[in-house]
This record gives sequence, structure tokens and C-alpha cells, in this order.
Amino acid sequence: MTVTTDATWPIASRRRLAALSLLALLVGSAPIFLRTFINDDATYVPVAQKLNAGGLMYRDAVDNKPPLIYATFAALFRLLGTSSVIGVKVLTIAVNLGCAGLLYLVGCRLFGRRVGAWAAVFFSCAAVTGIAEDFAAPNTETYANLFLLGALALLARDPDRPSRRALVACGVLGGIAMLYRLQAGTALLATIVFLARRTRLRRPLLAATAWITLGCSLPIAAALGTLAALGTLDDFWLWAVRDNFSYVRVGAAHFGWRPLARIALVGLSQLPLVVAGVAAGSLWLRTREPDRTRLELLWLHLLAALLAYQMGTRFYGHYFLPAVPALALIGAWAYVNLPRAGVAWPRFLPPLPRLRHLPHLLAIWLGAFAVTNAIRMSSPPRSSQSSEDRQVADAVGFVKAVSKPGDEILLWSAPSTIAYESGLTFATRFPFNNYLTGRIFGTDHSRPGATRAGNRALESAEGWRLLADDLAASRPAVIVDGRVPDFELVRYPLLRDTLLRFYDPPVRFGSLDVYRLR
Repeated sequence: MTVTTDATWPIASRRRLAALSLLALLVGSAPIFLRTFINDDATYVPVAQKLNAGGLMYRDAVDNKPPLIYATFAALFRLLGTSSVIGVKVLTIAVNLGCAGLLYLVGCRLFGRRVGAWAAVFFSCAAVTGIAEDFAAPNTETYANLFLLGALALLARDPDRPSRRALVACGVLGGIAMLYRLQAGTALLATIVFLARRTRLRRPLLAATAWITLGCSLPIAAALGTLAALGTLDDFWLWAVRDNFSYVRVGAAHFGWRPLARIALVGLSQLPLVVAGVAAGSLWLRTREPDRTRLELLWLHLLAALLAYQMGTRFYGHYFLPAVPALALIGAWAYVNLPRAGVAWPRFLPPLPRLRHLPHLLAIWLGAFAVTNAIRMSSPPRSSQSSEDRQVADAVGFVKAVSKPGDEILLWSAPSTIAYESGLTFATRFPFNNYLTGRIFGTDHSRPGATRAGNRALESAEGWRLLADDLAASRPAVIVDGRVPDFELVRYPLLRDTLLRFYDPPVRFGSLDVYRLR
């Protein structure tokens, strides 16, 4: 097999594929505009609002993610002059489009323009094919992918002999990606393993590793230095480092049929590319140089992404997003090369010519999930609006009537949309109460049937101490209790006493109790 350069490939064909990439991203992302919050953006947006209101990350706004996703959203809101969830979604589409452009560049450098163009198209389809909450939503993996692909594009210039400058730059971009999602560091590990396999000399390998490590340390050191200057480094350690260890440990202890179902759904949503990847993998040992070396680089990055995917054993669909770029590149190489290879085809796979239908299969998968997501996320007509939607709308109307600009709202197991639609920032440092109640996402402790007695060991004693300090310093104008069974406000002495002393009796909207400061 030979490298496909396609130097004479018509520019019109490339433009058509670029247009297809944009169209695929728009079609697959359209359903997320039907709902205010899709997934973790229900935390990122309120935290960004808190930062723009003068709060400090990890001190006045608590979450266990690295800081850049919140800083990105906060910067976007300042640029727009408003806290726009539509702006966040448009930005996410633009980031995915940037990823597609970088994939084109990587594919061109490794295998030629034809592979690069198809890789961009395949990525644009796959990145938004699946349950919208995972694949099209504004997730940290999407933003980390942009910088990881930038690093891969630098490495792809000369994967056999990367320059010192390229290695440092790869490390810098990888470090930035880690400030969006810590697991992005596995991509740098894949790069080091690739370099180790390409050179048998210890000194060049150690030097390359040192340059990558130096580059990676620069943005991380800058972030830590900024937190230290703000006096919030200890808070960062508490919530974004120490708490993450318990988060992973608790998740690993609850592996059951639900994670397996998520794996099956992810596999189904990415089935066309998985088939192409299996096709490329089955013939890798018979692939000639330089394609084999360059495919090895992609396989290592794919394996690194899968390693990150299984951390914590929750297997959410968006954990798989870092694997999509490498899978798209491998699939594009298989699509362009294997139908023309004239090699024996493994019996356990479909006939070779079927790879020629890969773009059509991706389009069908994209369309099917886009329609499904649109149906799931579209609001029903007002006359038949669900009880939950009416409760939230009524609660928002009441909160607007009894609050004024600058007031804060404490949400206790209540939807983030109440604060967002009311135009209020969240009170205390906790945008949600999982740290206080032990209702750890993705485990039995957050599902129906969980009890406070069963969760007591997971309640953060430090979090309760900090909540008491926050309430003593400033009481929220409004408190909304979602009344999750066995986790209601009144079951917690600190909150019960606060309500009795300072708040009017609740106004009830279905399952929501709204308390107004007396």
C-alpha cells in the first residue's frame, strides 16, 4: 500500500466535502437548541455567571473539573454582553468545526488530501451522532479535542523526527487540553509511547519526553500560579483534585448493567466507524510503510482515548468523544485505501466493497439520531405541556415576582433552569448539592431508592462547614427545594433551622417548594 497524496485532486471536491462537514455538524447539533441545558452545561453556565459577578473559581463556585471550561464560558458571556446558552451552543459547533479542519490538516500530512477531507467529514458526522446530551452538548471533551488535534497536527509534520519546537508545542497544547479535561493527558502518553517505538536510543527518547513534559507544564503551572495568586489553590486541591479521587473510586464500585448499556449505545452510535476501524486494524500488519507507521500513531492515540474512557467505569457517551478523531482518521484511511488494496479480506468481516458505503451509513446514522434527539428534546404544545415543565415555569414566574436584580438563589435538588430563567446567580458556593448529599452522579447513590442513611458516608463534612459559613455571611433571597425523596431540605438540621428562622413558609409548585427570605 502506498501513501495517497492526491496532489491533483480537484479543489471543488474538497470544497464539497468541507460543506458536508459543516452541514453534518449543523444537522447533528440542531436538537440541542430545543432545550436550555443539555448536560454538564447546567453547571458550567451558572458557574461562569458567578465568575462574571465577581466570584472566584473553587472558592465561590465549586465543581470538580479543571478551570478552563468555566473561564471559556465566562469570557464568551463577557464578549456577548449576556449569559447566552445559545452562544455557548454556537461556540461548541464552531469548536467542532475547528476540530474537523485540524483533522483535514492531520490527514493531509499523514496520508494525503483525500484521506484528510474524508476524515473531516467522518468526524463531523460521528461527533454529533448519538444521544445529544453526550455527543452534541457543550462538553469538556469537545474543547479538549481542539487542542489535542492541534498537537497531533504539529506531530504529523514529521512523525519520525519531530523537532524540539514541535515537541514543546505539543506539550503546551496537551497541557491546555488537560485544563479542560484531566484525562486528556493520556494523549501525550500515547505520543511518548509512539516516539519510544520509533527510536531505540535512550537519550533521544528521554530528551523528547523532557521537551513534551516541559511544554505541558507551562500552561498547568500558569493556571496553578493564577489560583495561588487569587488565594484559591487550596480550594482547587479540595474540589478538583482530592474530590475527584473519591468520585472515581465510588463510580468504580458501582459497575453494573447501566454502564454496560451505555457502552452498547455508544457502540451503536459509532458503528459505521467502528466497522471501518476493525477493517483497518485487521490488515494493519500487512500494511506497508510509511502508512503503517502513521497508522500506529493513530492507533496509540485511539487506545489512549479508550483508556481515558473507562476511568471511573461510568462510560458516559461524552467520555468517548476523545476517541472519535483518531477513529475518523483510521476510518478515512480505510475508506480511501482498502477498497483498492487487492488484499485478502478476513472472513469474519463483511465483504470489502461495503466500505464504499461508509459515507452513506454515517449519513443515515446521523439523520436517525438527529430526528430521535429532536423528538426527545422538543417541548410539547402548551396545552399538553408536561407537569414538570409547568412546575418549573410557574416557579420561575414566582421567583421573578419576589426577587430583584442582584439577588441570589439556592437550588436544592432543583433544576438549574430556574436560576437561569429567573436571571439570578446561585447562592453559596454550591451550584448543586451532590457534595453535601452524597448523591454522586452515575452511581446508585443518585438514583431513585437512594436514602440519606445510605449516602451519609459520602456527605462532605468540609462542604457542610463551608455551607454554614456561606449562609452565615449572606442568606439567599430565594431557596428552591426539589423535594427529592429522603433528601428534602428539612431533613438537614442546618437548613431546617435556617428556614424556620429566616424564611416564609414555602409556596408549592408540584414537587418544588419555593422559600422567600422573610
